[in-house]
Amino acid sequence: MEEKDFRRKTREVPQEVRDNISSKLRGRKKTPEHCRNISNGLRTYWSKIPKASSNGTTAIEDLI
Repeated sequence: MEEKDFRRKTREVPQEVRDNISSKLRGRKKTPEHCRNISNGLRTYWSKIPKASSNGTTAIEDLI
């Protein structure tokens, strides 16, 4: 059985996906400490993913 790699390749997320995530999370309460931990974790996560080039693909140079 072939394993699929679902990790992100670039930072860009379609607006439709962003709207769907936003609607699912609307109304949930989080403590200030939880919010800080989420923020710090996402900053670390996104800092490791390269931005897409102007043509929408990621060049090998961006990954090195």
